[in-house]
Amino acid sequence: MRSLNKEERQFCNSILQGNGNNNYIGNIIDDKLDNVRIVMNRQYSSVEILVTISNQSPTDEDLNYVKKRNTEVCELILEVVNLIQLLEKEHYIMTLRRANQFQNPMSMGRGVVNLPCISSDIPDSNITNLLIEYCEKEIYVTEEFRLFCNRGFISRDEQRFQKQIKLTYGALIISILALLFNTGFNVYTQIINNRNIEKNKTETSHNSYTKNKFAKDKDVNIMSTKDSICRQNKHK
Repeated sequence: MRSLNKEERQFCNSILQGNGNNNYIGNIIDDKLDNVRIVMNRQYSSVEILVTISNQSPTDEDLNYVKKRNTEVCELILEVVNLIQLLEKEHYIMTLRRANQFQNPMSMGRGVVNLPCISSDIPDSNITNLLIEYCEKEIYVTEEFRLFCNRGFISRDEQRFQKQIKLTYGALIISILALLFNTGFNVYTQIINNRNIEKNKTETSHNSYTKNKFAKDKDVNIMSTKDSICRQNKHK
């Protein structure tokens, strides 16, 4: 399931809110069809866009407006029929066409019938056929679609993938921290060992000095004692 853009997410919310009876494409996109009627003819496999204007004789401003609205509506139809096709393929929604429910031709939108309008056809037969097919069908949502919307339009597979990525990052961070701790501990241990070695060397050197000094002092005392004995013998 690919990521959805902002418009598609709004359509999904509309589909979810209107689940079931009377939940058609026309109701989903109705608020985006101001001054526009879309007329679909199943017999001739045609879709006509009629844009309402204010005058029987269109001005340049009217023509520019009609051109702009035609582009917007074509993009809207393309987006919504592809979205419904995608959701149906992913088993997020189900569509149901009730026999003999609709007349031919069919229409949707908010364009005023009695006012002047300029019409144009949708040249792409694939989009035309999809719109004609889906415009007659009621849309029902599945529980998976509810969960999809409630998860912020994240599919189950994508959610599972994101969870796996988080676990992988977590394991990587723990490994890095463990490595840093182990390295720091080894460095600390080495510093302590070096200090102990230096301390032992100092103590050994001091003990050796003390021992040598004691031996020299002892020798001096012995010599002094001998000298004292010799002097006493001379006096006798």
